[in-house]
Amino acid sequence: MARILLVLGGLALAFHLAGGESPAPTPEDLPPAGGCGAGCAAVPEDTDRLAPAEIEELLEKYSRERIDAASPTLETLLFHAEEVREYLAYSDDTALDAERGAFLDHELARTHATIELRVVDAEGVERMRLTPHDVPLGEKQHLHADETECFQPPEVSFTVRRVGLAHLWTRL
Repeated sequence: MARILLVLGGLALAFHLAGGESPAPTPEDLPPAGGCGAGCAAVPEDTDRLAPAEIEELLEKYSRERIDAASPTLETLLFHAEEVREYLAYSDDTALDAERGAFLDHELARTHATIELRVVDAEGVERMRLTPHDVPLGEKQHLHADETECFQPPEVSFTVRRVGLAHLWTRL
């Protein structure tokens, strides 16, 4: 599993892709009563869905590309992983050979990311820590800091999306 650490002006965010199911959330991981706050409601959740014909076309194109190389075709399939998994579950025949099919299945099974967050001030004092949490890709999350120094623990709200073979995206 690849572990990624992003540091921006005292904010450090680490995550990696994980396969399979994540443990059930604890009560602290669940959204507050009443659902998301206004911040989540302001960000539309929908992305364009791929039609079955588009998935077939992408699979056909991917069948002629390098198996494990990042390409717009493979990364589109991974970005739309949920629809591609649904399509493959009901499709008897695809353009993929066994090796490509196995690789794509392995990548599509990577459904969770582990997120860890630290906030460090200009003097190097760690002001907040969110210990590692496994979160599902593409689902809004509301987590609370485990430790803070001299301020009230904030709620950290975000969605992690897979945008490529080795790339995740989130906005906190």
